[in-house]
Amino acid sequence: RELRGNLSSISKERVYTELKKLIMGKNALMVLDEYASVLDVALGGFEIRKLPEPHLFSGADYLTRLAALFLLNSPKPELSAERVLTELKTDKFTRTHTSSVLSAYDSISFGNQKAALIALAKFGKEVTDGALSLGILTGRFTDKEREVLALALECGIPYRISELAVRGTDLLALGIKGERIGEALNELLYAVIDGKAENEKEALVNIVMGNRFYLK
Repeated sequence: RELRGNLSSISKERVYTELKKLIMGKNALMVLDEYASVLDVALGGFEIRKLPEPHLFSGADYLTRLAALFLLNSPKPELSAERVLTELKTDKFTRTHTSSVLSAYDSISFGNQKAALIALAKFGKEVTDGALSLGILTGRFTDKEREVLALALECGIPYRISELAVRGTDLLALGIKGERIGEALNELLYAVIDGKAENEKEALVNIVMGNRFYLK
């Protein structure tokens, strides 16, 4: 503790390597708690004071554990994660994934299959999975929500534009141009998720043809 100031002389890449080992260590929570003042320096002033429950922490992977530290210790966790992980010169995936999961966390719900599909459509499978794992680690979600997401993935309802029965070329043939093609495809995706249309080409084309905005 007395020498913690010397951490400023250590390369950020090395600090991050050791931090990763610490977070995944057998006694991670004990170390994070007992050496909080040392970690404050290593993390550029970011303070870790609140920790997850041990029985939930033990089953989480590295990225989920990392995200939880920001979620529990910052009023704006995605901004704190972006700053700290940038300063530590982490790999791009770790930085962007952690920030994206934290940004999406509050707005994601797994209350039912439709909610899960909306989350998948809006944030993608990787971030949605990450938010679910983070919620389980922090006690917000349980295996019940994990089952809802699994059923949403297996139900056959598309959550990606690429899974729709129409393509951009189909809309182009109808006279729709430019950015309105993307807007129309996005609307069709949510119409299918919402149960307002079957994922069939004729049904989807009829929706577009009935919306004059896209045909202007």
